Amino acid sequence: MENQSNPNNQSAPDFYRTAAVTAIKTVYAVFVSVALVCTLIVFLFPFGAMQFYLELNNRHRALESAESYLKQYPEEGREWDSRYAGVLYRAAQLAGDLFDDATGSRKEFYAEKTVELTERYFTVDSVSMKNEQIDAFNVGAAVNPMLHPGLYSIADHLTVTAYRANLYLDKSTAIVWTRDRELPLDVLLNSTLATANFELTDDMLLPWMTVFNQLSAYIDTVFAEIGVTPAIIKAGDNALGDFAATLNGNHFDLFYTLGQNKGFTKLYTLLTDQFSVFSDFVNRMSRDSAAAALKQCYCVKTVSGFATRMDTVTYILYAQGYPIEVSAEAWQTWRANDVYRYGEGELDYYYMSSYYTNTLLPTYVQLYNEEKLKQ
Repeated sequence: MENQSNPNNQSAPDFYRTAAVTAIKTVYAVFVSVALVCTLIVFLFPFGAMQFYLELNNRHRALESAESYLKQYPEEGREWDSRYAGVLYRAAQLAGDLFDDATGSRKEFYAEKTVELTERYFTVDSVSMKNEQIDAFNVGAAVNPMLHPGLYSIADHLTVTAYRANLYLDKSTAIVWTRDRELPLDVLLNSTLATANFELTDDMLLPWMTVFNQLSAYIDTVFAEIGVTPAIIKAGDNALGDFAATLNGNHFDLFYTLGQNKGFTKLYTLLTDQFSVFSDFVNRMSRDSAAAALKQCYCVKTVSGFATRMDTVTYILYAQGYPIEVSAEAWQTWRANDVYRYGEGELDYYYMSSYYTNTLLPTYVQLYNEEKLKQ
């Protein structure tokens, strides 16, 4: 008697195969439906979608939603609108964050978006009103007051991030002077900083801090490109000198040129000549309230940070030994620039970088906590 196959045995594999295919098709259909719904939501309710994706920390989709919102409005000729300015700020910030994290072609993509959106943000009418709102919110939302100096100025942060993006795109090393971008730096170099009796005023203070932060960002960018790490700097002059001796060519063309007119640039010379004006001003600022102390922390940290970076830059140039030599006096000058002398005695001085950490910041934290208790 011949063996006959059991129909049930044949149908079982077919059933499971059909079930599997159906399940896959169902999952795919659900996935496509969800994607379509999400796209529709972003299109119809971009502001809500942006907030939703921010809650999920999905910065890519949050940026897409913000840009979808912005497309509904013209770029120029708009009256003041706090929500519009807020979305534009958030888009510029997201683009900057994604630029910092991205690699390869995506980094270039987000660098271009960072520059574009930041420039658009600063053209908003009365943008300084939004800056003040954001600064107050950021400082108020940070539980640890020691973090407040880093949150002092969103305009500064956006400006410096866009500047770094431009450096990455190799488009420009042009420094922007004002927080609201009213004057180019070359005007000030030729008419203000170059004056023999240059004086700093409170109205000019914050724009100049943004200049110093951009210059520090330029230095940090070059350091990253040539391999100067915090460990090398911390190891001391000998280690830094040995490292500098391995470098070829000039990497700090914003401060030094090997062109027809070899030597330090006008920007470098003016900053060197006038640096004491800035250090004197920020070290003598009032600390009679938490707000005043916070402003001084931000300014002293900025000025001192630039001085310590320039100490490293000029030592590298000195150790490289150019045809027209950079003398030891250059780096010694910038090393001394981090020292603030407040009296006539030889011992009446302090390092601004240490003074910020050990005195100014604790003073601000104490004032902030005292004022908060009184509220």
